[in-house]
Amino acid sequence: MDNIIDKVLKAIKDQKPQARWKFRLKDYALWLAGVLSVLIGSFSVSVAIYMLVNNDWLLGQQISGTFWAFIFATLPYFWLVAILFLTVLAYYNFRHTSEGYRYQLITLTLGSVLISLFLGAVFYYIGLGQMIDESLYKNIPSYERLASPRRAIWMDVAAGRLAGQVVAIRANDFDLVDFRHRLWVVERPLSGGYILNRGEVVRIIGEKIDEIHFKAEKILPFDMPGKIPGLRPNMPTRPLF
Repeated sequence: MDNIIDKVLKAIKDQKPQARWKFRLKDYALWLAGVLSVLIGSFSVSVAIYMLVNNDWLLGQQISGTFWAFIFATLPYFWLVAILFLTVLAYYNFRHTSEGYRYQLITLTLGSVLISLFLGAVFYYIGLGQMIDESLYKNIPSYERLASPRRAIWMDVAAGRLAGQVVAIRANDFDLVDFRHRLWVVERPLSGGYILNRGEVVRIIGEKIDEIHFKAEKILPFDMPGKIPGLRPNMPTRPLF
């Protein structure tokens, strides 16, 4: 018994206390990591809100056959998983700060979630969610497949769906560059019609005629961007191509 006590006392005696600045530096690093996790989570929330607001809810059954099939095909899974991961990461960092032990799991988690939701809503309102989505789509080739299923849905010309940016307008038709950089000549609907603007991004329901011609039955704005002062409705925040 005495030998065990002696070993414990010797082990304690041999340990050298770390400098106080190292503890403070570690604490500051954990706080910074936690704040960054919440901030990046807020960016993810803004993109998820942007995608959910602009999802084609009224056309869901027409696109996928049933409403639940449409939900399954179009939910922004990538961003929802990112939000969950960043919430867990924020909790871990805050929990391991010098003061983190005082707060319960529900307090830290709910606090991180509420802050992310609030900031995410603000970021969406000023248009940041749309900007992030467009920037990632423009610069990351695999982004459409991994995180932006809506664009793929509106590139199914065989099913009568087409989307892209209007580049030229004429009396009876217009030129459109789709999300995969292909040029289409789109025939306008015979009656009524959406008022087009050059540079606008639209989605079209209609019929493919051949490899470069498409006949439109209905033309709709592609989305409703955030409320950036001076930003025109249904216009991209930057050139898509």
